[in-house]
Amino acid sequence: MSASDYQVQTQATNKAPKLVHFFADWLSAEGMEQAASNPDQDVPPQPIEELDFELIDQLFAEDTVIAISWAMPLPFVDVPAEAYPNVPNVAWLLDGEYLNYIRLFARKVGSMNSQVMLNMYGEFDNNAFYSFGPNGISAFKEDPGVDDSDFNIATEFSRNYGDPNVPDGPDRVRDSIKRVIDIFRDEGVEVSWFMYASSGFMNKRPTEEQKPFWNRPEHYYPGDDYIEWVGKSVHITSYAEFRNKFELAYSSWGEVTKRPFFIAEQSVISEDNAVSRARDLELIFKDYLPRFPRVKAFATVHIAPGFDDLGFGFTPLGGSQGNLTDELSAWINSVTKNPVWQGIDL
Repeated sequence: MSASDYQVQTQATNKAPKLVHFFADWLSAEGMEQAASNPDQDVPPQPIEELDFELIDQLFAEDTVIAISWAMPLPFVDVPAEAYPNVPNVAWLLDGEYLNYIRLFARKVGSMNSQVMLNMYGEFDNNAFYSFGPNGISAFKEDPGVDDSDFNIATEFSRNYGDPNVPDGPDRVRDSIKRVIDIFRDEGVEVSWFMYASSGFMNKRPTEEQKPFWNRPEHYYPGDDYIEWVGKSVHITSYAEFRNKFELAYSSWGEVTKRPFFIAEQSVISEDNAVSRARDLELIFKDYLPRFPRVKAFATVHIAPGFDDLGFGFTPLGGSQGNLTDELSAWINSVTKNPVWQGIDL
């Protein structure tokens, strides 16, 4: 959520959100452009001084919890496939390439006055997908969502790194999370660590591409000594789809840890901007989610009208034209005034 999104949601719903989730990317926009224009050239992380966290402290209400996802670039999404070996990635982190950079980032986060939740990678299974093979920069398989995929595909899945009983991609991601947290602790920087998976993670009725053996919470989890929150994204178009994407993930995480569940990215995407989502919002946040006691927080996608929807069809509460006022009423009754969502205990 940007500052403008925060202000729009606060005005529309008569209350500032208790939690704001945003991304601090390893690569700046300039870095991604550099990787695209010269894929064979190494591109370093953006300078720490460009991360203006001091401004973040000033933008939001004093009791707002700031959740930060420290996201590395992904092939096809952020950089061309051929550039991926030359930009910050999981394998390079494990090789010790960024130890000093991580320390500097930790000190930057430690200088913030806000309550901070911190996450490595964004949706961690996306990074794990591209962290197979002997060098840690091969994909589990060809990505069905990418046209004309040109990326090295792994031929073995659990013999190139660490524990032979754990798939290599998740094993690398888990170890890298532990390494980063250990560095933060060595620097004396304490935050509340969270980790969350993609919207396709552990769906109740997944397609074959969404249920490979490697992508399960037990392969990723570093343990309660490291992580305070677990969860996944839930981007949906209906209440029924929410249940389908949520329930198996919730129960599967519950078999691994009893840590609270955080839906770090949530949206009800409108397939027709003239159709209200009010009933779905009420069903999800007033009637359904409060029945799951480990769900303690969520971050909804609420863009300001007229701003980029990031290509996903996100629309603000109340509709793009502000004509769906029943959505705002449903949100206020189901979330703003709902005692279940009145605070976050870190």
